Amino acid sequence: MRTLFRWFLGLLVVIALFCSFPLWVIPYRTASGEHTGYVTAVERKGVFFKTWTAYVKTSPTSSQEDVYCVIDRSVIPQLQQAAQSNQHVDLYFVDWLKRGVQNCKGESAIITKVVPIN
Repeated sequence: MRTLFRWFLGLLVVIALFCSFPLWVIPYRTASGEHTGYVTAVERKGVFFKTWTAYVKTSPTSSQEDVYCVIDRSVIPQLQQAAQSNQHVDLYFVDWLKRGVQNCKGESAIITKVVPIN
């Protein structure tokens, strides 16, 4: 009986691995868009995998603050400048089904581009 149970459990594990394999390997874009607002802060955090996080408000007086992940290091100085100068910006973002713990820590999406609004 134990052998049959182990065989059945092993079969379930193999089926589960086979069915979810594409989720591990193929990055699937689940969202993309644009957020117009003000960058309030940019911070680097993490114990083992240091990641960048940007905080954005739609208006300077808004109490709601959205949190974004930043992977592209060339975007970080633009975000820091926008935060320091309180500049109105367009942020372009994407989200992937599988981002990985080394990239993001639960933020809503990944900022890919920053465009200042004059």
